[in-house]
Amino acid sequence: MSDLILRTATRSRIERHAAVQRLVEYAHRAVERFQREQTGQDMVEYAGVLLVVSVIIALIAASGAWSTLSSAISTLISDVTSGKSGKG
Repeated sequence: MSDLILRTATRSRIERHAAVQRLVEYAHRAVERFQREQTGQDMVEYAGVLLVVSVIIALIAASGAWSTLSSAISTLISDVTSGKSGKG
């Protein structure tokens, strides 16, 4: 093989390896960025769910329906643990 062909082939292989390495590094940074963004999104979603549940509990407590709801839940728990069906 001539020296020129050998140098060209070597240079081409090195450039191809460098391009693949840059692509892998880019993909790695993209995955890290996606994970960071998802973590922040999860916190916002959890806060929203917590807010909705808190508002529902506050509305139930303010309306005075807490004892009725508590009684209904207790009855359901008793029925489930005793094996009774709600119908029939």
